[in-house]
This record gives sequence, structure tokens and C-alpha cells, in this order.
Amino acid sequence: MRLLIITTTIFLSQLLLANDTIKVVGYLPTYRWELLNELDYSHMTHLCAAFANPDEDGNMIFDKDLEQFTKVCHKNGTIALVSICGGGDYSWGEKYKVYESLIASPTSRTAFVHKIMGFVRDSGVDGLDNDMEGKALELPNYNVFSQELADSLHAQNLIYTAALGVGGQWGARNLSEVTLSKMDFVMTMSYGGVGHWNWEQKPNEATVEKMRSDLKYFTDRQYAASNVIGGVPFYYTEFPNTAQQNYGVFNKTNCELYSDINYLAKLKKGEDTLYISNGNVVYINTPKMYEQKLDIARENNSGIMIWEVGQDCLDGNFSVMNHMGKYLDAHQVSLDAKLLGRLVRLESSKKRKLLVYPFKIKSGTYVFNGKTIKLDSFTKAGMAIDVTSFKKGNYKLTLITKGNKVIEADIQL
Repeated sequence: MRLLIITTTIFLSQLLLANDTIKVVGYLPTYRWELLNELDYSHMTHLCAAFANPDEDGNMIFDKDLEQFTKVCHKNGTIALVSICGGGDYSWGEKYKVYESLIASPTSRTAFVHKIMGFVRDSGVDGLDNDMEGKALELPNYNVFSQELADSLHAQNLIYTAALGVGGQWGARNLSEVTLSKMDFVMTMSYGGVGHWNWEQKPNEATVEKMRSDLKYFTDRQYAASNVIGGVPFYYTEFPNTAQQNYGVFNKTNCELYSDINYLAKLKKGEDTLYISNGNVVYINTPKMYEQKLDIARENNSGIMIWEVGQDCLDGNFSVMNHMGKYLDAHQVSLDAKLLGRLVRLESSKKRKLLVYPFKIKSGTYVFNGKTIKLDSFTKAGMAIDVTSFKKGNYKLTLITKGNKVIEADIQL
């Protein structure tokens, strides 16, 4: 048995190995902007600033400081993304026509993509999240626009993602196979709300089963399970017993119940259906449900997406983000050897490069037979180690993370 030691510095964050492969993607809408410096970044791999939208000339508008957002994210080892469109008037109201006009022809579409790219570069973010829904997602030129945008972002080594509903008018069915293939990863909006369309039926749309079903939709389309991120809500949905003029007040933050000691006891027991003081039924994700959804992410080597992180308790009460982080840490050790074995492969018998995925490496070295050698190449997806001079045989690969976590696996060259 030969010994091959790889020492790396992980670029994305100080998470341990398994957590580096499990994405934790949060959204921060502009109306929660004051929480930017208060968020728990310890396990958050990506944060999306939501939402930017164009004027009629295609100039992108975001009314907060994206450069500062990027600096805060990077300081905390988190990838910074900016999300466009969103679930408001640009998707469901008449403002979708702004997008319709901007992507109507090859000339206008290219000009619009050019302006988006300038906006992304100026803000310093690491990529763009396309959150077009409803009428915007149904536009005839959505796919060609999305593909051109993806190609432009990838040409600059920037990330391109999408948050998508499954089923119904807002669904992922509008994406062609080509468009889907150009997404670095997609996120399922596996949660619901309350409105005039469903207050009487009172459906629970944020269950573990709903998340599994949404993920299966993409894998059935031959999209890699590791690239499908399941969405979880950090809010609860209350269903009134009578029709309302304003349903917005019935989608409330997790913290409103998690900070209530009477309800917290029930939530920790796994009760996700509650009846509050006025008799209305409430559906909320319990700590146990978040753990089950994290288990799915661990099974698929994928991740979870949170709408939205500002709805967590940041004032010392029970924090779901903190709870999920502890759960990931506690369940990481058992996955290490199995996971590392899946991430390492020999590129080909001729090129003789050992590829270690899916790390994004900032710097590192490997030690072989007492000789320290710099990593010979870096890729967007991981690192490649030239093993042309190595004799064929069995090696023990030792990965040492930034946090000095030592993980071993047997590798055959």
C-alpha cells in the first residue's frame, strides 16, 4: 500500500468534507437587508440576493448595495449570487411584459444579456440565479434567453442556477432539456402558501414527500440527483376558516412559533400540524422534518435551499439554521470514507490524472514519497493531480481539510 497525501485549502467555506459537498443555499430578499451581517453563515454555501429586475431598456435595478453583499458573503466563505425576477409582478403581474420585450428578438435578447453581464461583473457576485416564474417562465423565448445567458455566464466562469416550481403554471416543465443541462444546479420550490385559490382545501405543501416528489421530477428527466437542491421553507402557513381580503398575513416567519415556548415543545416532538389560538390550522416544518430533508440531501450528495434565511430566529431563540448545522456536523463522520471514494477517479489511462471532486480549490499541495508538489491544475469543479509518474497499484489517499479533518480512502491507480 502506497501513501498519497493531499493537503488542500477549501475555497468555499470552512465546512468539513461532507458539508462542502452538501449545498446550503439561502435567499435574502431586499426587505430583510438589515440582517445581512447577522445571518448564520457557518453552514451556508451560497446566498442569493433577491431580486434584481430590468427597466424597459434592460438596465438591471437592485435597490441595495450588491458590492457590500458580495464582500460580506466572501468574508464568511459563502458564494454570492444575485437572483432575477422572483415571484412578484415581474412573473405574475403585468411587468412580465418587460422581459417579454427584452427577449423578443435575437438583437434585443443579446443586448439584454450583455447588460445583465455588466451588472453581474460590476457587483462582483459569483453568478446569477434565474427565478422567473409564471407568465415570465412561459414566454416563448424563455429557453433561448436562458441558454444564451448561461453561455455568457459560464464563459466568465460564473455560476448559473434556477429556482423552479414543479407542476402547474409556474413549473419546470417549461424548461427544455438543453436549458436544464446548462444549469449548474436547480432548486425546487417545495413549499406552498395560502391564498384565495386554496384556503378552503388547506393543503400541506411543504412535506418531506413533496420534496422527494419534486426531486424525482428532475431525476426522471435524467438530471443528476446531485444537482437538484430541495427547497425548504423558513416560514409557516396558517389557513383561515373564512375567505380573506389579504392572505399575506397568514404566511409568517418560523421564528414567530419557534420563539414561543408552548409551540416549541410540540415542534421538537415532531408535530407539524398545529392549531393556534383562533382555531386556524397551521403547517410548519419541525426540527425532525428539517433533519429528514437533510438526509435526502446527504443521500443525493446535493443540498437544500431556504426561502428565506431572514425568517429564522436570530435573537437567541431556537435557530433552525443552527440546528441544521449541528445535524450536518454530527452525521458527517459516517459518510466520509464512502463519500471520498465516490469523489476520486482516474481521468484516463493515458492522461493519468487523479481527479478529486467537487471541490473548488484556492491553493494546495500534495505530498508523495516525502516530496511536496504543488497541485498542477485547477478546474471549476475540482482539482486534478498528475499521477503519470506513479506506478500502478493501490494507494491510500489522505485528504486533510482546512479544519485539519483527516479523511482516508483506498484508491487504485
